[in-house]
Amino acid sequence: MVYESATIFPDIFPIESILVLMKKIVHLDLRSANILLKYEENEKTLMPKISNFLWSRDFYSGKTSAYPTIIISSGEEVWKRWYDSERLSNMRQFQIPTTSADIYSLGLLFWEIAWCKPRNLPFKEVSIEKLYHHLRQYNHENLPELPVDYQHWRLLISKMWKFKAEDRCDINTVEMLMQRLYKGRSDSTSSVSSPISPTSPSNIFN
Repeated sequence: MVYESATIFPDIFPIESILVLMKKIVHLDLRSANILLKYEENEKTLMPKISNFLWSRDFYSGKTSAYPTIIISSGEEVWKRWYDSERLSNMRQFQIPTTSADIYSLGLLFWEIAWCKPRNLPFKEVSIEKLYHHLRQYNHENLPELPVDYQHWRLLISKMWKFKAEDRCDINTVEMLMQRLYKGRSDSTSSVSSPISPTSPSNIFN
């Protein structure tokens, strides 16, 4: 599939507020259902806002004000489709040492944005019970064919949803690349490759 609506991307990319918040807390439920879009008159663009902090924890204190018990009346626990391998394998004793779980979920959120399809669940052909094994085989979702300007975004996403937490890029790398990408897309006289060109993708991620 060739992505024909790349003009929506500049409206989604100014996610500084989300990334700044991710440095302070671990949200643990990042997915499209929990992202609100607010039109900012001054910026003339849509600004994403995180909602639903039911699972969130303060990154520095490790504390949370709620330990929710979720009762499902029907269907599966759909939010687990955004869980990384560590949470899927050890959900009862899962600890929050880093933001790597949110990095993984944010990568899948970017995947949702790339496809722009309603009700497009990650790994929808795989049951929750089998999802960890599926990820352990180094399977991942496929991205659509993106415009040339977004190849650095594709590379970033591929680093965000690595199976092992230690192999994923950190929040500072995500912030740097997204700022450069947004700057490039906002500049009508140059492509996104211009602000990133002094550093090759391999150097950025290694």
